[in-house]
Amino acid sequence: MSAGGCKSRPQDSLVRIRYYIIYFRLGVISRAKPLAVWRNGCHLNPSALQTSNFSKLESMMKMEFLLVLLVLVSFAVARKEGLVGGWSRIKNINDPQVTEIADFAVSEYDKRSGAKLKLVKVIKGDTQVVAGTNFRLVLSASDGSSANNYEAVVWDKPWQHYRNLTSFTPLHT
Repeated sequence: MSAGGCKSRPQDSLVRIRYYIIYFRLGVISRAKPLAVWRNGCHLNPSALQTSNFSKLESMMKMEFLLVLLVLVSFAVARKEGLVGGWSRIKNINDPQVTEIADFAVSEYDKRSGAKLKLVKVIKGDTQVVAGTNFRLVLSASDGSSANNYEAVVWDKPWQHYRNLTSFTPLHT
């Protein structure tokens, strides 16, 4: 036995911190008296750690770990899916809606410019959710003699039956 009547004295400060956290979580001490756990630099009876309270503590720590893990996974998924308002790659460029948007872009460009382009194919595309959906498509269109690539941006609001060609620019390859 050492001075002050202590049976054991953990010398490592990390051990003291660990005991403090465990005792605090078990409700052995209150927030108002955190130093009550230590008397003359000695920790209280560690046999309290082997009670059913320890399994409660273990259960709480597992739940906290799972909660933190859930938050981290949700951030990872959000990052993978892209930010709200950011551009996302169109996975299936052969989707009928994508083809319909591309046809609209070419025909609207023809009306505005007097060109006689015909859609050959959609090469790639992205979407952006705004007050509706922006479609940014790279497409191939032919004027009858040769095919060129263009980037078309179309703003679509299907619930209002509204569609607008925002831009149609040739791509130089």
